[in-house]
Amino acid sequence: MKIVDSAVNRPITTYMIYAFMAVLGAVAIPKIPLEFMPQMDAPFIEIHIPYEGASPVEVCEQIAEPIEEAIAVLPGIKKVHSRCRPGYVYVGIELSPSAKMDYMVLDVQERIDAIREDLPSDLRNMMINKFDTEQIPIIMGAITFPEDRPENNDLLDRFVLRPLKTVDGVAAVNVEGLEERRVLVEMDENKLTRYGVNIIQVFDALISANSTLSAGSVSYAELKHNVRIVGEFKDVEEIKSLPVTDKVRIRDVAEVKVEYVRPFFIGRLNKDRAYILMVLKESDANVVDVSQEVKRKIGELLENPMLKGVQLKVWFDQSREILTSIDILRQNGVEGAALAFIVLLIFLKNFRATSIIAFAIPTSILITITGMYFIGLSFNIITLSSLILGVGMLVDNAIVVLEAIDLRHRGGLSAVDAAREGSKEVGLAITASTSTTIIVFLPLIFTEQTQSSILMKQFGGVLSLSITSSLVVSLTLIPLLASRFLKETATHDLPRWYVRLSSFFEWLLRLGLARRRTTVAIMTTFFIGALLIFFWPMPWTGIWTSRDLNPPDPLIEKEAVPQALIRMVRFSVKFEHKPPLAEIDARMTELEDLFMSKKDEWDLDTVAAIVSEQFTRILLVLPDDRMPKYTAKEIEEMGKALLKENINWAGITIESADDQMGGPPGMRGSTSIKVRGPDAGQVYSFAEQIRKRLLPVPGLKEIKPIERTGEEELHVMVDRDLARQYGFETSQIAMAISYAVRGVPVGQIHFGDSPLDIFIQVRDAEHKNLAQLRSMNIQNLRGQFIPLNNFSDFKLIPIPQMIVRDNRLNTVRIPIVPKGKDLRQLSVEINQALQNFKLPMGYSWVLGEEFEDATGDLKTIGLAIILAMALVLIIMTAQFESFFLPFIIMFELPFTMIGVVLGLFLTGSTFNVLSGTGCLLLVGVVVNNAIVLVDHVNNLRKKGYSQRESLIQGSKDRLRPIMMTALTTIMGLLPMALGSNDTGRMMYSPLAIAVLGGLAASTFLTPFVIPVIYSMFDGLIVRLRRVWDQFREA
Repeated sequence: MKIVDSAVNRPITTYMIYAFMAVLGAVAIPKIPLEFMPQMDAPFIEIHIPYEGASPVEVCEQIAEPIEEAIAVLPGIKKVHSRCRPGYVYVGIELSPSAKMDYMVLDVQERIDAIREDLPSDLRNMMINKFDTEQIPIIMGAITFPEDRPENNDLLDRFVLRPLKTVDGVAAVNVEGLEERRVLVEMDENKLTRYGVNIIQVFDALISANSTLSAGSVSYAELKHNVRIVGEFKDVEEIKSLPVTDKVRIRDVAEVKVEYVRPFFIGRLNKDRAYILMVLKESDANVVDVSQEVKRKIGELLENPMLKGVQLKVWFDQSREILTSIDILRQNGVEGAALAFIVLLIFLKNFRATSIIAFAIPTSILITITGMYFIGLSFNIITLSSLILGVGMLVDNAIVVLEAIDLRHRGGLSAVDAAREGSKEVGLAITASTSTTIIVFLPLIFTEQTQSSILMKQFGGVLSLSITSSLVVSLTLIPLLASRFLKETATHDLPRWYVRLSSFFEWLLRLGLARRRTTVAIMTTFFIGALLIFFWPMPWTGIWTSRDLNPPDPLIEKEAVPQALIRMVRFSVKFEHKPPLAEIDARMTELEDLFMSKKDEWDLDTVAAIVSEQFTRILLVLPDDRMPKYTAKEIEEMGKALLKENINWAGITIESADDQMGGPPGMRGSTSIKVRGPDAGQVYSFAEQIRKRLLPVPGLKEIKPIERTGEEELHVMVDRDLARQYGFETSQIAMAISYAVRGVPVGQIHFGDSPLDIFIQVRDAEHKNLAQLRSMNIQNLRGQFIPLNNFSDFKLIPIPQMIVRDNRLNTVRIPIVPKGKDLRQLSVEINQALQNFKLPMGYSWVLGEEFEDATGDLKTIGLAIILAMALVLIIMTAQFESFFLPFIIMFELPFTMIGVVLGLFLTGSTFNVLSGTGCLLLVGVVVNNAIVLVDHVNNLRKKGYSQRESLIQGSKDRLRPIMMTALTTIMGLLPMALGSNDTGRMMYSPLAIAVLGGLAASTFLTPFVIPVIYSMFDGLIVRLRRVWDQFREA
């Protein structure tokens, strides 16, 4: 190979090239951003629409349904989800993988603008944005004040929020729980009646007076100037002096004042009033740098005397998670490299040779980092796991090359000649084996763009870079170093323990070749046993349901993405009838006291409360700077027991909270079954029937109650004919009631650099009772004031707390709690339980997106493994110019899975996308040694060795490099598989365990099983050829 000759013949040039690459890598390291997980722009668009004071039914009919109809015609939309809560609408749009995100956002915006006139006129603050990981705050925490005062809002805004927004890399700083200021125009109904003015007249006066309009342009002094008519209010006095009629001004019928508005929710942290702080970074900013600077800035700001006593409690810090996980991964990498070095030294008994091979590790890593920098990848859990996995694999090619050089050197060649001849001998074989490792990740290009596929692509991309760099290093730098630093007189003695091991292996191999069928039968039995362990209890067979037995728990659970270490427990408090906020707050205070009494005993870091009329939560936060005394699951169970023992409130339920607000695929939250159809009442009825049928399902730990009604809504039934006789139109009545009861915004006024909303409302509107509403006077077009009950009836109607719609159909969720993580098995059990339940036309039940995400991700990895096997087979067929030899090598793959299954089973790990990625990698890795072994056996047969002696001698020759390559990779992975129980390890440990188990099995199988299979099929082909020759001669 010319590349070997060039490297050995031109040492200075080779050294300078690698020095240049090392410098590039060293320069690139600090420039590559640090992240916890790769950035994942999910094909998902979110629309957030606040509409204060409206019921779920109202926001659904007036906002959600028109928007759904408008965007349904857009191409590229896969699903549309709507969630309607009191005063709030959420619309999630899931796109097909081929859709262009940026264009789709614009198209959605255009479609909504086209129907803007059909939406409520006072609808404001609609937010349309694409989902990406940049929206996840890098810092979340709570700010507490020593006293709860209105001035806290101004102090936060002036001395915290504004300075933090100036930090480099900060995109936004949000604080929830602030009491925002507004200008309130509070009308007096008695004065309105006395002056003969109605609410609509006041509204029209404020709207028409508070506006700025463009009025074209004029020429002056040979210059052209734009003309703008400025009519906006400058202060509160202008509003008070505004005329409503010729004789009546605003001050005559209303009080105008600046007030603080009650926030959407009230937050408390360990019983202290708290404001929730969230910091988001810019897309190209470094998470660690921005987080560190924000925390430094906060510490500096809190030293301000104006903020005396103010404290910040950070409960989520991406930089801390990143640095902790990356430090552990770095430590694992160093430990793995050290173990790999020791393995090489034990085998080679030559410090120089070991150092030459070990030199390939930092060299290849620096080249890989350079490639990562130019591609635009970051350091994160996935890419670093790939790099550390490569620590052991990086020396594989170097071991094979140096072993070939060593054999030549032992045969009497000089170090330089041995370097050339040995490297050329195995050059094509290791190139082919490297190709098989890289090619297994090619099918990922054709997979759907999901959260899991992004993780697999980044892992495969980095690993491919590192293995490719190790191949180049092995064919250039390793021969050069070997030619210069190996002793001229080679040591011929092998370690005694290795000689004994080799003799035992030879005896075992001869025994296996003598009893080939027995050997294959034993290995097949092990393989079938591994399949049973992996798929147990095989619910699709129906053997359990046919015998009315509950299937046992799976031996290896399956999940899509491994869950990180959970450090928060949430409890939701739900009220059967909506009480006043003061009563809700009193109940929550009692719950906080209860959990605060257990704070030290349970080793809780924080007891937080979120109090609002829409939703109420208790959050139990575990410490994140150490391993907590109890797991989140244990805290949840202890919390349930504590509540059951101490709390018994009528009409109030407390349960572990789940997220019902939707979200992009793979990030949706709780598990559920959905019932869909056109009529909401029928959907609820069918959902209750399905819920009863699911009660016996063994895989369900709990089926939560279906939330049907939350509160009662007062419907005003207007008699149109009677109203027309009084001189009213229905729309006029609706506007008058809305202004009187809810109030509406009528523009803004600027106080300094802070714009304040102007809000018009009738005095005590929020406290109006039914009697006051019935007697409310409305002015008709003739100027007469008519009581509302003269032409209206009033009726209380129960309404749901939330309306859920999927693809424009009313949807009811049946929340379920699985016993385990294997949603695939649970889906089989649910389908069996509901197979005979028939629904009318237009109605259906479906498993929630969580099932789809889990099964879809596992199907993706399964398909990728099958395609990878096909590609590896194609490469080997082309290399050997034979269908026979690749077929033999592929027999190693199912037997390698024995090690994977045993590794997952013995460590209690789940099979997920990352452990599946390990299996995908094994498809390319485990065949490498088999390729080199079979290639060596063929060379021996060409030299005149018999089939049997070729297999025995070839296996003995390849035993040492096979053991070295496998053990260096295994030792490199061992710290990562068995390291500390941190958040990051929960993600990458299954990957390391799968690869470690598979390689351990491969180490034994390659030099033992492959020769046996080779012998059997080679003999079969010889016999078939004889039969064919006899047939032709006949």
